Amino acid sequence: MATAVPGALIRGDEEKNKLMQTLESKIQSLGHEHDETLTTMHNLAFVLTCRNEHEEARMLLERALPLVEKAHDRYSSRTIYTLSCLTAVLRRDGKFAEAENTLWQTLEIKTSLLGEAHPETLETTEDLAWMLYPQRKYEEILEIYSDLKEQDLDMFHLINDPNRLDAEEIIHRGSLLQRTKFLGEEHPETLRSKRKLASWLDSKCRRTKAETLYRDLVTLRMKVQWKDHKDTFEDMNNLASVLGEQRKYHDAEKVLRDLVSLQEVSLGKEHHEVLKTTGALARVLLNSGRLGAAEETLRQLVALKSQLHGEEHPETIESLDELAIVVSEQQNYAEAERFFRQLTQFRLQSLGRDNPEVLTTLSYVAVMLQKQGNHDEAEHVLYKQRISTEEALKNEDPEISPSGSDAFAYQPLTLPKSTRILKIYPSRYKTAALVCELTEEVLNSSKPPSYAAISYTWGSQAPSRRIFCHGKTLLVTENCEAILRQFRRTDKISYLWIDAICINQNVVQERNDQVAMMEDIYRLAEVVTVWLGAATDFTEEAFDYFKSLAENQYNLDSDTEKLVLLSKEILEQPWFTRMWTIQEVAMASPKVVYLCRGNKMMRWETFMQALASRKLDPGVSYLANSAAQIFNRLRPLFESARESSRRPGIVSPQMLLNSFTPLREILNIIVEVRGKLATDVRDKVFALHGIFKAFDARFPAPDYSKSARQVFCDTAKAIIEQDECLHILYHVSSKNRMPDLPSWVPDWGDTDVVDGNPVFSFWGATRDSVHRAHFEAGDGNTLPTAGKVIGKIITRATALSVGGNQNDCDVAVFQDWMRCCQNINGIYFTGEPTDEVFYKTLVQLPTTERLDVFISESYREKVRHESYEEWAKVIKCGMESSAIFQTPGIAQAGASELTTSATSATALLNGAAGVFHDTIREMLSGKSLFLTDTRYIGIAGDAIRKEDVVALLSGLEMPIILRPTENGYKVVTWAYVHGVMEGEMWPGMDHLDIILLTLID
Repeated sequence: MATAVPGALIRGDEEKNKLMQTLESKIQSLGHEHDETLTTMHNLAFVLTCRNEHEEARMLLERALPLVEKAHDRYSSRTIYTLSCLTAVLRRDGKFAEAENTLWQTLEIKTSLLGEAHPETLETTEDLAWMLYPQRKYEEILEIYSDLKEQDLDMFHLINDPNRLDAEEIIHRGSLLQRTKFLGEEHPETLRSKRKLASWLDSKCRRTKAETLYRDLVTLRMKVQWKDHKDTFEDMNNLASVLGEQRKYHDAEKVLRDLVSLQEVSLGKEHHEVLKTTGALARVLLNSGRLGAAEETLRQLVALKSQLHGEEHPETIESLDELAIVVSEQQNYAEAERFFRQLTQFRLQSLGRDNPEVLTTLSYVAVMLQKQGNHDEAEHVLYKQRISTEEALKNEDPEISPSGSDAFAYQPLTLPKSTRILKIYPSRYKTAALVCELTEEVLNSSKPPSYAAISYTWGSQAPSRRIFCHGKTLLVTENCEAILRQFRRTDKISYLWIDAICINQNVVQERNDQVAMMEDIYRLAEVVTVWLGAATDFTEEAFDYFKSLAENQYNLDSDTEKLVLLSKEILEQPWFTRMWTIQEVAMASPKVVYLCRGNKMMRWETFMQALASRKLDPGVSYLANSAAQIFNRLRPLFESARESSRRPGIVSPQMLLNSFTPLREILNIIVEVRGKLATDVRDKVFALHGIFKAFDARFPAPDYSKSARQVFCDTAKAIIEQDECLHILYHVSSKNRMPDLPSWVPDWGDTDVVDGNPVFSFWGATRDSVHRAHFEAGDGNTLPTAGKVIGKIITRATALSVGGNQNDCDVAVFQDWMRCCQNINGIYFTGEPTDEVFYKTLVQLPTTERLDVFISESYREKVRHESYEEWAKVIKCGMESSAIFQTPGIAQAGASELTTSATSATALLNGAAGVFHDTIREMLSGKSLFLTDTRYIGIAGDAIRKEDVVALLSGLEMPIILRPTENGYKVVTWAYVHGVMEGEMWPGMDHLDIILLTLID
C-alpha cells in the first residue's frame, strides 16, 4: 500500500527544484556575482532551511558569502544579510560554535559600518551573548558585558558558580545597560530591553524587581509614547499581573481601572482589548475577596460577549466559567452547578469528551454536587460516564460502568534524548479531579523546556488514586496525588517532571534510557522541588526556625525540646534516607532547589546554611550530618569538574588520575551513601549514574534487565579500571552478602558493613604501585592481581567487642593480645622489642615525618607512649596469676574466663591510662590481633581465621587478608601489619606473583 505524501512536502519539492533550475540559469546567463543570482541563492537557502536540509543550506550560503563580499564589499549591508542568514541556519542545526564565529564577523562589520552605539550593533551583541549561552561560555558573556561589573558586583560571583539562569540574567541586564548607555533610557529599543528583563524576572518569581521595572516602563511610555499607545497598554497590563501575583490587589485594581478608562476612550467599549482588561479586573476582584463586585462585573461581561459573539463563543465561555466560580464562592452551589453543566455541554460539542477543559469543567460539576451533599451523583458524573458523557450529565442511566478502554496507555517516546513533561490543568477547587496531559519534550541544553522537577520518595504505597491523563484514568499513589494537588495552580497550567508518571515504569528499556538522562532532567529544570510530605501543625514554625538559623537570628533562650522537635520536623523525613534523592538535588544548581512541605517552601541554600551554622541542638546533630555530608562532599567535586570542563587545556589526563578530582572520588561517594535506602537494590548504583556522567566517568549505562549481581560486578570492574587501584577491596566485608557474589565485589545492598572504612590514604605498603586491570573475557568471577603473599596466620586472638562500654571484657581481650605477642621471642624483625612493637601496632602511627600531617594532634596526645606504659601496667595486672594465660591456645578461651582475669585491672583504668584505653578500644572495635608464620604481628577484622594469608597487592596501600580456595583466593578484609606499612617489604613490580581473587567458597 502506497504511503501518502503531504501536499506541503510536494509543494516544497517543487519549489526547491524550481529554484535550483533558476539558479543554474542565472549563473549561466548572468554570472555568479550578479544580484539576481545571489538573491536566488539566498531564496534557495531559505527553502532548504525550512525543509531542515541545513547542511545544504549552509554550504550554499558559505558559497554565496565571498561572492557577496566581492560584488558589494565586505563592509556592506548585503554581506551583513548573508552572514545573518548563515547564522540562522547554523543555529537551527545546533552548530553553535560555527554560528558564534559568524556573529563575531557580523559584529565586527556592524561596528565598523554603523558604530558600536547603533541599535543594530547592540542587537548583534545580544545575539552573540545568547549564542555563547548554550555553549556555557559564561566567562565570555561576562566579558561582553564588562560594564555590568561596575553597576552590580554581586552578579560577578557567578563566575565561580555558573548556571543557565544566572547567565540569562546577565544577558538581560547587560543588554539593558548597553542600550541605556548608548541610546538613552527613553529609546524604544531600551524600553523593549527593559520589558524583556521584567518579563524574565516575573517568570522566575522575582516579582518585586519585575514590578519596579514595569512601573518605570509605564511612566516612560506615557512620557514618550503617550497614554493611548499599545505598548503603554501592554505594560500597564503586565504591571497589574505582577501586582496580582504578589496579592497587591488594591494596586492591581487601580491600574486595571485606569487601563479600562484609557482603552474605552481610545478603542471603544466593545473592543476585544477592553473586554480582556475587564475580565482581568474581575479576576482581581475575585482573588481579593470582593465577590459581589466580581459577580456584577462578570454578569455584565457575559451579557456583552453573548450579544457580540454568541453564547458558545470561546470568549463568552471563558467569562461564564469565571462567573460560575464567583457564584460558587458565594455558596450558591445550585446555580454554579447549572453554569458548569452548561459550560460542559458547550465544550463537549466543540472539543470532545476527553479534552482537558471538558474534564476540568466536569470535575467542577462533581464538586458542586458534593457541596450540595450529592456524593453518589458526583462519583457518577466523574467516573461512570466514560461511555457517554452526555448521558452522565443528564443523569439518565446511573448504572453506566467504566469501559475497559478507559485506562490510560503510554505512547512510546519517539525523539532522541526526550522525556515526558506533565501538564496539570488549573483548578479553583482543591478537591476537583486532577486533569493532566503528557507532552514529549527534547532536553536541549540550548533551549530546554520549562518545567519543575520533583524530588520525592515513592514509599510503599500502591497506586490507588485516580487522575485523568489525556481523558483516561491513570492510577497514582496517595503521595503522588498530594504532590500534584499542591502544585496545581488556580489559573495557569503547571509543568512538572515526576518520575512515577513521566516514565513508563513497565517498559524496561525506557526506564534504562530515562535513568541515564536523570543528570540532564534535574540540571535543566527551572525549579527542583524537594517534597518532604504534607504539612503538620509544626511545619511553618520549623521552616521559620531553619531560616532564622541561616540568618544567624536564632533565639538562645528557646525551649530545647521544642527546637529538637522542630528540627526533626524536617530532618527525620524519609527523603533524607533515600538513594535517588541525592543526585536529584546534586545535579541542579543550588539556586533553583527548594524544600517543600505542604505549602511551606525554603531555599535549599538556606537549609544548607542552617546546617552549616552548627547551632542545631546536639540531639539532632547526627541527623544534620546525615543530611548534609554527601552534598558537602559533592560540592567541591562539581566545582572541580566544571573548572576542568571550562579550562580543559590546563589539566592533563595524567594529572587528573593522580590528584584530587571527581574521578578519584567516585568510590568514596558510593561508600558514603551505602546506608541510603532503595526499593530496588540495583538503584544503589543506578541512582548515582547522573553523578558519574557529570564527572565523565566510564560506567555502564543503567540496565534493569541485568541482575543485581551483574550490576555490582560491572560497577566493581568500572571502578577498578577507572581508579587503577584496588581500594574497592577495603569495602567487600559485610555480614549479609549475596551468596554468589565474587569476593572482590562489594554488595552495595548490604548496609551491615564489617570493619568500616580504613584510613588508608597515607599508608604505602606497596609504595606508588598501580593496578593494571585485566579481566578475562567471559570470566566475571575472577580478578587477576599482582602481589606477594608475606605470611600465613598461625595465631588469631580474641576480637574486641563492637560498640558499647564493656571494659571488663575489653581488658581481657587486650590481655589476650599481649600474651599472643609474647609468642614472638626476642627482637622483632624491625629490630624493636616486642613490647614496643605491640604499642606501635595498637596506635598505628606512621614513622615517616612527611606523613605526620595526616595524624591529628589530639590523637597523638591521647596515645602518647607514657600513657601506654601506664595502661600496659594496668592490663598486665593479674595476668601472672591467671591460669588461662599460662596455657597454649588462649584465643579459644571463653569470654567468661577472660573477663574474670580482667576484673581487677578494669578498676584501675583512669587518668591517662583510661584515655588511652578508650581511644584504642574505639579505633580497634571489632578487630583481632594475629601472628603469622613469618613472625609478623598485625590487626584485622573479626572475620579472619587461622590459615588465612596476608598479601600485598599492587594498587593497594594496606595489606589484605585472603583465604585460599581451590582456584585462588577469597578476599576477607584489610589489615595493619607492623613493619610493612610504608613499603619496607614491597619487592617491586618485577618480583610479583599473579594472585587470583575469586568467588566466595
